[in-house]
Amino acid sequence: MNKNNSIDIYKTIYDLDLAVCRKNYKIKDIINTYERLNGGPLDEKLFDDSTAFTFVCRNKETKVYTIVVAINKTKGKTRQDKNADLTNSISHEAAHVVLETYAKIMDNVSVDHQEPFAYYLGWVAECIYRTYNK
Repeated sequence: MNKNNSIDIYKTIYDLDLAVCRKNYKIKDIINTYERLNGGPLDEKLFDDSTAFTFVCRNKETKVYTIVVAINKTKGKTRQDKNADLTNSISHEAAHVVLETYAKIMDNVSVDHQEPFAYYLGWVAECIYRTYNK
């Protein structure tokens, strides 16, 4: 169960969670909830002032393998520019999530079997979008 109201948890079919940070998240929310895969603590130095990030960790309480995503800001002067940048960031981070998932399940991305990859990528992008727009 997610006790942190600034991070939305999405269960996947791959024995891992997708954790998407809301706009109001704080780095301490992540550090208090997650740890490195080896059980070591996360360090604030891992988080910079980037537009967005994705990283792999595990939930401290449940020990579930988790991929955390945050979109920190959008760039652009107009609403259209900001929406285009958001689309770019969501697509970029969703690709990281899917590739990290494939690495965890020890599968390869195949051009001969694109549908599972494409459906999962779309679902991840939708989750990121839903949380970002809360």
